[in-house]
Amino acid sequence: MAAEFQNVLTTQEVQGGKLVKVREWGYTSEPSGVYFQFRTLDFVTKADSQLTADQIDQTIESILGNAAITDIAYSQDVTPSGMLQDIYTVYFTADGGKVSGFVEVPYSRFTPAFVLGDVSNAIGTF
Repeated sequence: MAAEFQNVLTTQEVQGGKLVKVREWGYTSEPSGVYFQFRTLDFVTKADSQLTADQIDQTIESILGNAAITDIAYSQDVTPSGMLQDIYTVYFTADGGKVSGFVEVPYSRFTPAFVLGDVSNAIGTF
């Protein structure tokens, strides 16, 4: 399925030491309904943003297809260097509900292989 468009906001951010106009796009994955955002340069169109949103949607739905994964939540945080970054919190349960927890994954590492490996490592630590 395709991600569903929610909103767009034009704002500014620092890139390469310069302040540039960007668009912050909001979408919801389908069918799970996980809200997420991403930023692009100001000239990116809604149609072009849909391509990126659909890729993120596919990643979210693929991860949620794993039986141990119970939910995914999107948020933003600031890196130690002061840059805004997108974070996905992935909640899991295992061993018949005896083990549960979450991992936080930055967008730069938000792939099914990385996330499920991180969850597997977390489950192994209990």
